Amino acid sequence: MNDMIKNEKGLTLVELLATLVLMSLFSGIIMSMILHSMRYKEMEITKTDLQQEANYVIAELQRIHRLGDTYTLTIEENSIKVKTDTEQIISDRYYYDVDGDFDEAIIDPTKKNVYLNEFTIKSKTNENLKVEISTVISRYKHN
Repeated sequence: MNDMIKNEKGLTLVELLATLVLMSLFSGIIMSMILHSMRYKEMEITKTDLQQEANYVIAELQRIHRLGDTYTLTIEENSIKVKTDTEQIISDRYYYDVDGDFDEAIIDPTKKNVYLNEFTIKSKTNENLKVEISTVISRYKHN
């Protein structure tokens, strides 16, 4: 009997199954963590892109407002356009919205500021992701 206990080499079927179950549990947990972090990363990349888009749009509007003469600003759901001598699409990558009726406005920057109340940029792939900005675009007025 002592010879059988001392000669025991290898694994029993129960030990092998227990090992496989534990490895499956750990790999399942690790995979779910990896998938969750990948989804979170994609969401954060989209948020960062929206913030960069908002910065770009505001910077372009400020540049046009400060350097140009009278222009027409059009904010539609799918694009933001400025028409001076030629029509220029500032952006059409996302969904855009401004609080109130701001479909189209003729703006003379020497006399009037542009008030963008609750200017919203939404992702086209996930409409729950959005950036809201309230800003005033102005320049020095001439008397």
